[in-house]
Amino acid sequence: MRWLLLAVFAIALPAAAAAPVPKHLMPKGSQMSFPIQVGTTWVYETPQGEKTVVIIESKEQNGTTVTTSMFVQPDGKKAPHQVLSISDTGVFVISIGDTHYAEPWCLVKFPYRENETWIVKKGVAGDGVYTAGPFEKLKVPAGHFTAARISYNGTLMKPGMIVGTYWYAHGIGLVNSCDAFKLKSFTPGKG
Repeated sequence: MRWLLLAVFAIALPAAAAAPVPKHLMPKGSQMSFPIQVGTTWVYETPQGEKTVVIIESKEQNGTTVTTSMFVQPDGKKAPHQVLSISDTGVFVISIGDTHYAEPWCLVKFPYRENETWIVKKGVAGDGVYTAGPFEKLKVPAGHFTAARISYNGTLMKPGMIVGTYWYAHGIGLVNSCDAFKLKSFTPGKG
C-alpha cells in the first residue's frame, strides 16, 4: 500500500535545471504549474529501483487539461500510472493504476498559498488533510530545486495513520516524495 501511495505522487507532475515550461502551459494566476505535454518524462530513484513515468495523452476537457501517464519499464512494457485533471484551481487525481475515483481528489491546490489546507475524502490512502508548506531548496539526483513542500496526514483504508511529505517544483511536478521517489531526470514533452 505504501508503494502505491508513493507512486501516486511520482507524477506527471514535474522546471528544473532541465528546460523552462512555456508560459502558455502554466495555469493563469498561479506561481505553480504542472507539465501537460505528451512525452513529458520523469525518471525517479526509488527503493524498488528506477521508475520512469511518461505522459501518453493530454486533452482539454471543460476548461481543464486531463493527462494520462504510464510507468514504462526498461523492456518497454507499460503499466497504468495515473490520470490527472489540471486547471487554474489545482491538480486533481482522477485515477491511479486501475483505481478510478468517483470524486477526483485534490493533490495540489492553485493558486499555491503557504499554510492552506484541504481535505481529501476517499483518496488513495483514505481520508486526510494536505497542508501547503513553504518553498524550500532541496537537492535530488536531478539537481537543485526550489520546491513547494506539501504535507499529508490521514488515515489508511485500514486502521492506522499515514503521514508524508512531498515536494513539487514549478513546471516539473514531483521532485521528492518522502525520500522514496527522488527525481533523477526530467524531460519536457514537445508541443
